[in-house]
Parts: sequence; structure tokens; C-alpha cells
Amino acid sequence: MSKKSTNREELFRSAPISKAVWGLCLPNILSMLTGVIYNLVDMFFIGRIGDPNQLAAVSLSGPIFTILMGFGNIFGLGGGAFLARSMGEGKHDRVKQISSFCFWTAIGLGVVSAAAIMGGMEPLLDLVGTSENTRTFTRQYLSWIGMGAPIMVLNYVGSNLIRSEGGAKETMLGQMLGTVVNIILDPILIFGLKMGVQGAAAATVFGNFCSVAYFCVLLIRSKTQSLSPRHYRVKKIIGPVMVVGVPASLNNVMMSIATLIMNNKLVRYGDEVIAGMGVAAKVNSIAFILLIAIAFGVQPLLAYNYGARNRDRFHGALRYTAMLQIIVGTAGMLLIETLAGPLVRFFIDDPAVIQNGTYILRAMSATGPVVGMLFLMTNLFQAMGKGVPSMILSLSRSGFVYIPVLLVMSALFAKPGTIWSQPVSDVIALAIAFIMYKISMKNDKEMQ
Repeated sequence: MSKKSTNREELFRSAPISKAVWGLCLPNILSMLTGVIYNLVDMFFIGRIGDPNQLAAVSLSGPIFTILMGFGNIFGLGGGAFLARSMGEGKHDRVKQISSFCFWTAIGLGVVSAAAIMGGMEPLLDLVGTSENTRTFTRQYLSWIGMGAPIMVLNYVGSNLIRSEGGAKETMLGQMLGTVVNIILDPILIFGLKMGVQGAAAATVFGNFCSVAYFCVLLIRSKTQSLSPRHYRVKKIIGPVMVVGVPASLNNVMMSIATLIMNNKLVRYGDEVIAGMGVAAKVNSIAFILLIAIAFGVQPLLAYNYGARNRDRFHGALRYTAMLQIIVGTAGMLLIETLAGPLVRFFIDDPAVIQNGTYILRAMSATGPVVGMLFLMTNLFQAMGKGVPSMILSLSRSGFVYIPVLLVMSALFAKPGTIWSQPVSDVIALAIAFIMYKISMKNDKEMQ
């Protein structure tokens, strides 16, 4: 084992809990923030065009991004959690098999995704809720995303595989590389080459390509993982990967379905509402990504010590991270509630979009502390390899809780009910999470 890999295992095994948590989470926060910047940069430059319809096109394309992320999560989160547990168990040959399987299978799924998007474009445009004003712009945007689908899926896989062996800093650098490329290309393509919304999509694809190239170099050089086809195995690998990865992916798929339903309900109130929702979602993602990054960042630490059956360290890391989530979630909520109007206005100077976006943003941020704990509980079950609880919790916030709440509240309270359905769902999903955690710990006496 290399010296770097040994140092990473020491971080998992024996470093002070606060140092281990921050050592994994801080680079992960910076890494994921760069992913948010991808979207914010696109939103900012498209907003400078001054056309709400192009801004709405980006928002309408969001569910397709989420589905591609879900495909990446099958092998990124599923493979990453299995990889970290295998390291904790000292099974290093299996680690190489996991990484090779996840990498090559993700490429195949990305190619299939590209064919589906490009071949089914017209039905897809109907599905995402385009209007006569937004259809052409959405088609232009999704055409580039479709062509870049294999790269975008692989980006999620590569970043998670690197992070799962403790390479949080390397993950951060890879994501920052892609973001810098995106920031440079956006004004050149959108304004310089007058590509408009197509330029934003093209810049995103090229940025993802640069990140993937960097992650591939790291994985090829890794002494712990392997991209070699000779290590590719399906037997005894696919099951544990899918047990965690599929629930994580279904979460993204259900989130996309819920967003499609929501967009189709909101579009009746005008494209300005869709544009406002898009801006609000991007701004709110800054606060939420901090919570997601902390939860994702601590997952390898929890998985390693669960695999090693280190009870005290496992629960110590969980308690420390829970406290951190509540503090960060509360601070983010208060900040956004105070500055909602100016934050939306920063992206577009359209009175109707600003009015709708400000209201939506305040509703979205209302459950910051609740969402922080929900993200942590979701990643906790993934770290433990608990497939059924992970799937139930993953689907609750975005699927079987959210969608019924969305349908009922939109029918009873029209536009406000549609907007406030997600915060209500978050509270219900957290209650489910705590119940499942108590049951899971009760059945695992060694780790109580």
C-alpha cells in the first residue's frame, strides 16, 4: 500500500474526529460548490441576455441533468460506499475490481443515455413542460447535454471514487478545473460566438470533460484503485454496488419526475414563474450544497468505521456531523430569508421573475436545518450498506412523500401549495428517517 493510502486510512481510523470530519468535508464542500458554480455561471450569463425564455429553458432542462447525475450516482455513490467498506475490511484486491467495474459500466450507461436523449428529443420537450416560447431554446440546450451525457455521467463516478478513498482534495481540484474552464468559455460562447443558451450548454460539457480527464489520470496512477479492464468483475461486485447505488439513483430519478410534475403545474402561471423557480433553485443550491457536501464528505469515514466495527468512532463522527448540519442549515436559512430579493435580482433584472423568484426562494430555504439532518441520515444508511432503508429514505423526499404532497397541495392551494410542497415533504421525510435509524440500530447490537 502506498504512503498516501496509508495516511488516508489513518485519517479514517485514528485521527481526532473533528480533524477527520473537516479533513474530508472541507475539500468536499469546496469541490461541490464548484459544481454549483457551474450552474450559477450559466444562469448569470444567460440572465445577462435579458430573455426570461432562455432562462426558463435552463430550468426546464434541470430534470435531465438530475437523471444523468442519478446514473452517475449508481456507480459513484454505490461503488464508493462499497469501496470504502472494502478498504476498512482490508480487501484491497476487491477495491480494484470495484473501481474498474464502476468506471466501464458507467461509460456504457452514458452512451445509452446520449442515444435516448438525442433520439427522443421531441417527446422529451413535451415531457419537461416547454411552451411555445421556450421549446426552441430548450431543444438547443438539451442537444448539447445529450451529446455530452457519457462525460457527465463519468464525472460523477470519477469524483466519488476518488473521494471514497480519502481523496477529497483531489476531488476538489478536479471539480475546480472544470468550473474554471466553464467560466472562461461561457462569455466566449454565449456572447462572443453569439451561441446564446447553446453556448452555456457547450461550456458545461467541455468543463465536465476537463474534470473527467483529470480524474482518469488520478485513477490510472492510483495504487489502490484500477481502471484496467483486467480487473473488471461483475460477480460479487454488482450486487453491493447496486444495493446502495440504485436507491441513490432512484432518488435522482424521482426528483426529476417530481420536478417535471411541478414545472407542468407552474407553467400555467407563466414562463416568468418557471424562470423564477430556476433562479431560486440555483441560489438555494448554494446553501443546500454545503449540507450535501458535509453529508457526502463524512460518508467514507462512517463507512470505514462501520466496516471495521469501530462503534465509538462511528457514533462520535455521526454526532459531530449532526451538530454541524444543524448549525450550517440554520445559518443558511437565516441568510437566504434576509437576502432573497437581492440574490434573485443579481441574476436577472426582470420584475416578474424577481417577484416570483424571491417568494419561491424563501419557501425553499425554510427547512434548512431539517434538510441537513435528512441528507446526513441518507448518507448514513448508504455508508452502512443498508439497501432497503437507504432506498426508502432516498425516495421519500423526492418521491413517495413529495409527489403526493405536491399533488394535494397544488390542488388545494394552487401556486403557493405547489411551491411549499417541498418544505412540508422534508419534515415528513425526516420523521421517517429517525424511525428507520432507531430500528436499524436496534437490530445491530454490536454497533449500538
